[in-house]
Amino acid sequence: MDAMAQLALMSKANQVFGGSGIFLSFPATIPIAFKPEELNAANAFSDPNVLHKMADFSLTLNSLPTGTLFQGAGDNYLWHAYDQWLTDMVLARDQMTADEKAQYDEANALLSVKDVNGFLIDSPMVVAYKQYRDAWFSATQNYKNEQITATSSSDPAVQTQWKDVDEPRLRALVDQASSDWENKGHKVDVENAQATKARLEARSPSSAWNEWRSALMSEIDMPTDPVSNMPFAPTLFSPADLFAAEWLPFHLSSDEIKHLVWSAPDELRKMFYVGDGVSAITSLSFEFRSAALVRPWLDTDVFKARFWKFRDDTPPLSDGAAVPQGSWPAYISAVVFARNIVMTTQSTPQPQYLQSLTVSQAILSAPPPAAVIRDHRTEGTGSTSPVIRDHRTEGTGSTSPVIRDHRAQGAGPRWAARRLFGSGFASGAMMAGRPGAPTVATTTAPRPEQRLALSRLTDATYSSCWIPARGASGESSGGSAPQPTTTTSATSDVSILAFICRTLPETPNPDSDLNWPP
Repeated sequence: MDAMAQLALMSKANQVFGGSGIFLSFPATIPIAFKPEELNAANAFSDPNVLHKMADFSLTLNSLPTGTLFQGAGDNYLWHAYDQWLTDMVLARDQMTADEKAQYDEANALLSVKDVNGFLIDSPMVVAYKQYRDAWFSATQNYKNEQITATSSSDPAVQTQWKDVDEPRLRALVDQASSDWENKGHKVDVENAQATKARLEARSPSSAWNEWRSALMSEIDMPTDPVSNMPFAPTLFSPADLFAAEWLPFHLSSDEIKHLVWSAPDELRKMFYVGDGVSAITSLSFEFRSAALVRPWLDTDVFKARFWKFRDDTPPLSDGAAVPQGSWPAYISAVVFARNIVMTTQSTPQPQYLQSLTVSQAILSAPPPAAVIRDHRTEGTGSTSPVIRDHRTEGTGSTSPVIRDHRAQGAGPRWAARRLFGSGFASGAMMAGRPGAPTVATTTAPRPEQRLALSRLTDATYSSCWIPARGASGESSGGSAPQPTTTTSATSDVSILAFICRTLPETPNPDSDLNWPP
């Protein structure tokens, strides 16, 4: 793609998938793609190549996200960091009463059950909560996507179609998804139980810590990559039936590209050399789905809990600022997949099928932006639309990418995130920024205890609860967007459009009213 199309794509994606405390990181210069069967967890311990692909996928998704342009895998991963955080924690003293213990157990019973191996997994009520939550996300994302396409069009008929037909229909689907989340997804009951558990965990920090620690035991939860022999904590996504479910159309017309380029924030425009702002691409379309990441070994409540702190010599994870600084101020919480990517250009009107949505390093502006995490809300405008900050280092004169470490200055050793650039197709070890050879996994029988990691991972995933995003007519506001399908036409490959990253609040943020050891 050229710079204008990439800029328009990133601008629209941020409006569709962004939000408060969230930023998107795009592998715009690092193609990341795979075949659906390569991430079939059910085959991971019978097919070493699938286990190897799962390892690469897990490494990529557990790297520290450092900004709008995804930099590839570094040399530290979330499971390593999380394990060290648990080791370094200082807990407040337990003070839970018998009545509080009864309330705590009741909330836990609503939220979790034990599987056949004795591991805690989501209760059926929580599974329904996540299913209907995801359906609401999908309906909302589709509404925003179609809205931007319609309002960017210069065709009055398209805008009339949106105003009179598509907008009311898609809004009704969002409302229906919201109602289903409330009722069928037990939203109030689940969130009340979560709030009760969080409140009472502060009365018994050791119970929470034991639960966190038991979910990440290296001998059980970290199988070994058969290629690199590196242990990893498996990470997948839900809905687990994503590739067999309905996908949504995403379309950029020439009108939309022009509108998004010129309306994009200056900070985002400065990331690319856009010249006169005219793209050679006349249309770009693909199908997309977003998916939540599943990490049975990580409880993200740790970032909000106020009953623990670090020893004085341990740097904080995040200072909670608008531009957070710290040793790990954000993590990848979800991913946006794309498939059936089709492009037409002024010189080649025939459809061209692409494997990934990437650009050449050469069209990045010089100096390239330094990667800095921020909360992408528009400040002082009242808008909730996400905005991308230009994270370049002022006055350095550098022409090579600069990676910010996010730790407080002088707060201990730094690591450098490696950046891969290439025009080729990345998969396997190259996808995670590791050496690509050897690429064929040797057949090794997994240890019996490693099979428990697969069991825990598959128990943590759930299937779709899909609300169709279109009415019976199948009409779209843009008129030229492809209909959602359940099969791919030109290739079975699925690529990653963006990583959805969540910034951390101030972490740790110990409550001074708790009883702390000296």
